[in-house]
Amino acid sequence: MKNLILLTLFLLGFTVQHSYAKVTKTETVRSILLKKGEGNPVEPKIAAEVPSLSLEGSKSFGAYSSIYTTIDEALVEITFDSDIQDLNILIKDKQGAIVYNNTFSVSASTILPISLEGYDSGDYVIEFTYGSTFLSGNFTL
Repeated sequence: MKNLILLTLFLLGFTVQHSYAKVTKTETVRSILLKKGEGNPVEPKIAAEVPSLSLEGSKSFGAYSSIYTTIDEALVEITFDSDIQDLNILIKDKQGAIVYNNTFSVSASTILPISLEGYDSGDYVIEFTYGSTFLSGNFTL
């Protein structure tokens, strides 16, 4: 009987610890608000409306741009809900130095992870340019 109680307590403790770890991890994910052109905000869209995002109750941005951007610690994730050709992604630090620059052609449902592991903590700007569209957003590592 004593062993059964100890086993039950162990399993209960493991379940609580595992559940807490999931909640803690999810709480670090933040949306990056994207602004169109000369700083006009892009209409927010609930993450539940974007199948590839599962941040319940949080907002994701980029409804008109087809780009939804989040950051979790040092990982920027960009999700696309339409095809985009010749998309340039640029990330700059607070001094304006370019820390990331790449051009892609992406299809709908693509999730593009960009690791900023090892970069200094601080403020950054991410910019998206494709066709005549320019979007930018600020985030903090």
